[in-house]
Amino acid sequence: MTPFLDGTVAIVTGASSGLGRSTALLLARAGASVVLVARSQAGLDAVAGDIAEDGGACLAVAADLGADADVAWAVAAAVERFGRIDFLLNCGGNIAGLGKLLWEITPEEWETSFHANATGVLNLIRHVAPVMIDQGHGRMQFLTTSATLVPKEKTACYASAKSVANHMVQTLVEEVGARGVTANVFNPGPIDTESYREMTSSIELTAQNQQTAPQSPDVAARLLLWLCAPETADVTGEFIYWNHPNTRAAFQDFLGRYQIGTPVLTA
Repeated sequence: MTPFLDGTVAIVTGASSGLGRSTALLLARAGASVVLVARSQAGLDAVAGDIAEDGGACLAVAADLGADADVAWAVAAAVERFGRIDFLLNCGGNIAGLGKLLWEITPEEWETSFHANATGVLNLIRHVAPVMIDQGHGRMQFLTTSATLVPKEKTACYASAKSVANHMVQTLVEEVGARGVTANVFNPGPIDTESYREMTSSIELTAQNQQTAPQSPDVAARLLLWLCAPETADVTGEFIYWNHPNTRAAFQDFLGRYQIGTPVLTA
């Protein structure tokens, strides 16, 4: 792979497993210094060991995204260690309440979902945006779901929290204006992770009644790498969908240009 991210710094949340882990490893291979954030210090240390073994630079910071003090500390640690933040890739969150009808969702599940999936996004914006604004540049990407666009049975808890996050990101784009900071939400499609298997089981959804089989996290992470490339520097305020026909050609060109390889994400 061409190290096109040499000299940059990226925060990746949810970095201890799944999409976050794969994204962190891919960014490091592309040359970025990576700040790994998740609740599990042991999981983060394992990923940090993989990055160090491959010659990359990273910092592992255990933090709960829904806790403002944790996020403030993680961002401050990133700036202290690396001097700036060029990218935020938010892969963290949870699926509390998924698989239940609206009247079955408990107050605790609702609060847990919003704690990570909505309040967590606000906390990241609160502490990362000022750093990027002071720098005059930065890109923020936030995980979302297609269920925020097309309601699906038994997804209300998760999709409602993600809808709030989507709206915050759209508002952020208006508020940062011409300050050099961009923000998008992205849907990497179905990914073969433990959370995905739990989700599909809880809403009685299988590969047989979906339009596509789940991708591996390593393949799906290439979408996030593309969102850090020079070619997407001006993309902001968008819902980036993994296999949208308007982006597929540009994404495939990116994979070839930087020698990232195949397979590409397919419909």
